[in-house]
Amino acid sequence: MARYLKTVSFIVLGIFIAAALFAGGFFIGQRTALSAFIQVHAPNSKTSSSDIRVVTEVFSIINDSYVDKVSKDKVIDGAINGMIESLDDPYTRHFKPKDFKHIEEVTEGRFEGVGMTLEAVNGDIVVVSPIAGTPADKAGIKAGDKITEIDGKSTKGMELDTAVGKIKGKSGSKVTIKLAREGSEPLTVTLTRTEIKIPNITERMEGDNIGYVRLIHTFDFSAGPDLRKAITRLKGQGAKAIIFDLRNNPGGLLEAGVDVSSVFIDRGVIVSIKGRKEAEKKYTARGDSIGDTPIVLLVNKGSASASEIVAGAIQDYGRGPIIGEQTFGKGSVQTVIDLQDGSGLIITTAKYYTPKGRSISKIGVTPDFVVPGTEDENAPDAQLEKAKEILNLMLQGQDWKTIPKN
Repeated sequence: MARYLKTVSFIVLGIFIAAALFAGGFFIGQRTALSAFIQVHAPNSKTSSSDIRVVTEVFSIINDSYVDKVSKDKVIDGAINGMIESLDDPYTRHFKPKDFKHIEEVTEGRFEGVGMTLEAVNGDIVVVSPIAGTPADKAGIKAGDKITEIDGKSTKGMELDTAVGKIKGKSGSKVTIKLAREGSEPLTVTLTRTEIKIPNITERMEGDNIGYVRLIHTFDFSAGPDLRKAITRLKGQGAKAIIFDLRNNPGGLLEAGVDVSSVFIDRGVIVSIKGRKEAEKKYTARGDSIGDTPIVLLVNKGSASASEIVAGAIQDYGRGPIIGEQTFGKGSVQTVIDLQDGSGLIITTAKYYTPKGRSISKIGVTPDFVVPGTEDENAPDAQLEKAKEILNLMLQGQDWKTIPKN
């Protein structure tokens, strides 16, 4: 079966993506038909069969005898959503056919919408990260902003799916969003939805011998190859060390996370996953790294999922220092299943672990050098400046592990 890893939070780009990838995060998509899923996973006990018959019986009674005529689809959706809600897991979700068919579009890097990753947190609709260069980013929306109104309608008690549905839309149309930001007055912004062509990589030189490269979108199939090409170009311009920026990157494909990690790590386990039904599976480096070129990794609270796989692997192997803020902490794995009616179920099936066996679920990766970010776009980038400072010391021969943390 084909396997995928995608953002399990909603990326509001005019599409629905499993709620979680990415808040940041990912799921391993084991796509399979409903019949195959039942064959593998359906319980065989008489008690379970009896329980299922009771559900069917209640459905029939409601359909035949309820005082008002109700939509069969509405009742079925309610039953499905009720089962999912009983799990108390924000990453397990059911998608209707019209939404589910868009999930794989995330790997193409081209969408219509406003460009931000959302998550439901304690009843609030929260921005995990805006996608660089999109309407949301240009309007100044920040990670951690709470969306309190959409086109004048309060989001209190609103499902994440509903909020995303109200924000997404056709290119050229507008949506007005009211935001609550800690320490600031409420902010209202009107965004014009647009076709978003999201470049994977941005690169530049920082001085004479340090190259800077940023993965600004989710980890798709081109992430690893594009990163290698960018680093090659930077080395051609004289770069002897690399700053790799994964700030506000919400994650992406599992294979892409392994591939990107392999750019910096030549051998060994990159990540492993463990589930209740399946044996541990290990994903190893691919043996085509950039060698011992000095590197620094930048992360923040918007770095999630596959970004955390890269951060965890780099940290466990001591490949280079990590600078910035605690990452998001998305450490569970979801499986995506095609259902018979064209809808889809995305269900948490496992957790993932760093090479040293650490789970970062609800914890995140703690940087080696904690440097707070800033909301002021005109202020100096303290995290980037720290990265350059440490890389310059490393190029002079100093072991980064001996550099004072303050």
